[in-house]
Amino acid sequence: MEAADADRRAALLDASAARLELAHAVHTRLADSALPASEADGLYDQLVDALVVARARFGEALDVLQRPPEVPAVETSIDLEAGAYRALPVARDALVQALDAARAARARLVEHRARLQATTAETLARDVKALNEARLAVLPRMSAGRREAVMGFGREGLQQLARELDHLRLAARWYLRTRRDLPARAPGWLLEVLGRASTRWAAVELVVLLLAALLLLLRGRRAWTRLGGMVEAWAGSRTDRAWARRLWYHVGPLTPALALLAWVTLTTSVLDTLLRGPEVVAIDGLLSTYALYKLFIAVTHHLLLLAASSPGAPVDQTMSARLLRTVRVTGRYVFAVRGFLIVADVVLGRGYLFTVVQEFAWLGAFPIAWWTLRHWKGDIFQAYLRRSPAGWLADRVRRNHDRLVGWIWILPTAALLAAGALAEGAVRMALRAGRIRRALAYLFRRRLERQAASQAVEPDVPLPPALAEVLGRGPIDPALRVDRLPGLDATLRAIEAWQREGAGAGPVALVGERGIGKSTWLTALEERLPADLVAHRLALGTPRISEEALCAWLADSLGLAAATDAGGLIDALLDGPRRVVLLDDAHLMLRRAHGGAGAIEALVQILRRTGRHVFWVTAFGRFSWSYLRFLLRQPDVFRQTHRLEGWSEDALAELIDRRMQAAGVTADYVPLMPEGVAHGYDHEGELARTRERFLRLLWDYADGVPGTALHFWAASLRPVSDTVARVRLFRDPSPDDLEGLGDDARFALYAVVLHDQLSLADAPPVLGAPPARCLALLEQLRAVGCLARQDDRYRVPLHWYRAAVRFLRRKHLLYG
Repeated sequence: MEAADADRRAALLDASAARLELAHAVHTRLADSALPASEADGLYDQLVDALVVARARFGEALDVLQRPPEVPAVETSIDLEAGAYRALPVARDALVQALDAARAARARLVEHRARLQATTAETLARDVKALNEARLAVLPRMSAGRREAVMGFGREGLQQLARELDHLRLAARWYLRTRRDLPARAPGWLLEVLGRASTRWAAVELVVLLLAALLLLLRGRRAWTRLGGMVEAWAGSRTDRAWARRLWYHVGPLTPALALLAWVTLTTSVLDTLLRGPEVVAIDGLLSTYALYKLFIAVTHHLLLLAASSPGAPVDQTMSARLLRTVRVTGRYVFAVRGFLIVADVVLGRGYLFTVVQEFAWLGAFPIAWWTLRHWKGDIFQAYLRRSPAGWLADRVRRNHDRLVGWIWILPTAALLAAGALAEGAVRMALRAGRIRRALAYLFRRRLERQAASQAVEPDVPLPPALAEVLGRGPIDPALRVDRLPGLDATLRAIEAWQREGAGAGPVALVGERGIGKSTWLTALEERLPADLVAHRLALGTPRISEEALCAWLADSLGLAAATDAGGLIDALLDGPRRVVLLDDAHLMLRRAHGGAGAIEALVQILRRTGRHVFWVTAFGRFSWSYLRFLLRQPDVFRQTHRLEGWSEDALAELIDRRMQAAGVTADYVPLMPEGVAHGYDHEGELARTRERFLRLLWDYADGVPGTALHFWAASLRPVSDTVARVRLFRDPSPDDLEGLGDDARFALYAVVLHDQLSLADAPPVLGAPPARCLALLEQLRAVGCLARQDDRYRVPLHWYRAAVRFLRRKHLLYG
C-alpha cells in the first residue's frame, strides 16, 4: 500500500509540475508585447483544458478528504476476555501484542494517507489557482472575436460560466476545509502579534478602534443629538450662532456617515498591517463599500431635501421618510452589486462572471426606476398639475392619472418636473452672482411698474404706531437687532487687553456710510463693556471744525476742566481715570476747504498722546473717511479699522421679519403677484417667490444698507388693519432726475454728501463761491427735492440718499 501511495504521489508531482510549467510558460509569453493574438487564443484553450482536468482532480481530492479512511480496521473474531483464552496466558499475551502492533501500524498508515490526501488537495488547489491566474492574464491579449465569443452569451460563454461556478464551488469547499482551525490558531497568532514590536502598536490600535465602534453603536445617536443641542445653545454672537446652525444643518446629517468612513479607513489600514490574505482584501473592500454606501445615502437624501424645500414650505417628516426609502432602494442595489464584484474578484478574478455582472449591472436601473415611478406616481402628477395646470399634458394627466394608460404619461411628466427643478436650481446658483441678482431685481421692478400703471394709486396711510416705532431710526430694543457687527468681538478683546495689561491697543476707527449701522455698532459695544470700566458715549450733533471748539466740547462732555487746545485736553485726560470714549459722527469735524482740518488734526494729536490711558473708538462716514486718509497721510493713527459693508439679502430679510413680528403685523405680498397667478396654482410657492423677489429688489436699491432698506420697506406698506399690511412698490427718486443739474450744482451736492451735512457758514470755503452763490446752489438742490434744510444746515433726505450717491458715482465725483 505504501508503494502504491508513493507511485500516486510521484504521478501527482509530475502532473503538478506540468501544470505549473504551462502557467509559467504562459506568463513568459505574455511578457512579449509582440505576442500574436492567434497564439494567445491557443494558450487560452490549453489553459482551459488543463483547468478542466485540474478542477476535476481537485474535486475528487476534496471528496476523498471527506470520506473515512480506506484502511481496514484490525479486529479479531474471538473474545480474548473469555475464560477459555485466559487459561492460555502466554499465547493470549502474544496475540494481544500482535493486535496492538497491527493497530499502531494502521494508525500510522491512516495518518500517512491523510497527510497524502491533504498534500494532494493542497497541490491541486495551488495548480488550479496558478492556471486560473494565467487564464485571466491571457484574456486581454486574445483576438477580439475569440474574446467576444468566450465572454459572450453564446455556447462558449455559457460553458465558461459553468466552469467559473464550479470553480467558485470548489474554492468555497477548500476555504471551509482549510479555515476550520482558525479559532484554535487565534490565541497563538495573537501572542505572536503582541510579541513583535512592529505589530504590537497596530494590535492596540485595532482594539481601540473596535471599542470606539462599540461605543458609537451604543451611544452614537445620543452623541449626535447632544452635539446638535450644543450648536443650538452656543453662547456666541447672533451672527456666529446663525453661521454655526447653518453649517450644522448641512454637516449634521452627514456626521454619522463621515464618522463611519473615517473609522473604516483607519480600521482597514490597521488590518492590512496585521493580516494578509484574501479574507482581509475582501473585508477591506466590503467595509469601504458599506461606508461609502452610508455616505451616499446621507448625501443624496440631504440634497433631495434641499431640492424639495422652498423658503415657505420645508419638507415634512413623512415626505423625508419616503425620500429616504427611495434612496435606500437604489443604494442597496449598488452596494449588493459592488459587494459581489469584490468577492468575485478575490475568489475568481476578473473573469467571465465578474465582467458580465460589471457590464450589465445597469439593467437593474429599470426595475428600480419602475418601482420609483410607481411609488411616486401620484405625487408626480399632483406636482405637475400644481405647477402647470394649463400645460400640454394637464388634461391627459387629469383623465388618466388613476388608470393603466396613465403610465404612458408618467415619464414625460417626470421629465418636465425634473427640467423645471434643474432650471430653478440653476437660477439659485446664478443668483449668487451680484450682477445677476441686480439684473433680476431690475426685471422684477419693471414688471411691478407696468402692473402698477394699470392700478389706482393708493393714498399714503400712516403706519400703526407699533409698526412705525420698530421701523423707525430711533433707539431700538436690543432683541430686535440683527447682529451684523464685524469687528465688535475683536474690539472687546482689545479693550480687555488694554484694561488688563495697560498697553495701548487703540484707537479704533469704525467706517460706514449713512444708515449702515455705525450707531447700532457703538451701542452694542457700550452694552458689552465691563461694568467697572468708565465709558463715555459721545456724538457730534453739530459740526466742530476748529481745535478750540472741539476741545471745549470734549472737555465739557467728558466732565473735565475747561480746555481750549489739544495740549490742555491731553493733560486733563491723562490726569483723570482710565476710560473708554465712543465718539460717533467724527466726520463732522472735517471740512474739505482751506483750514478745515484743524479739528481733525487736533483729534489725531489727542489720540496719539492718550492712547495708552484712553481707549478711543471713533465712527466716520464712508466718503469722509476716504478724504481723511488722503488728507492726513498717516495710516498708523488707528490701530484697527472696521468697515461696515452692505448686508446680504438674507440678513435684510431677517431684519425686516424680526421687526414685523415684533409689531405683530403680517406683510401681504399678494398685490405684487401677477394677476393671473394670485389665486391660481401653487399659490404658496408663488407667494414665497414673490416675497424673495421683492426683498431682492429692496436689497438692490438699498445696496444692502439696513437703514435705507427699512425706510423704503416702511414706504411700501399700506396698512389694511392693525395686524395686516399690503406690500406695494415703493416710490423712490431716480438718479435720472438729477441729470439737469449744472456742474456747480453737482459739486454742491457732492460737498453735502461728502460732509454728511453742510451749513451756509461753511459752504463758501468748501464750494469756493460767494455766500449768495452758495445759497442759490443749495436752494436749487432743495427745490429739486434732493436736499432738506434744518436751521442753516442742508442734508440729503434719506429717501434721496441712494439716488444722489448713484448720480455722483455716475459723474465720477464719488468712487466705490
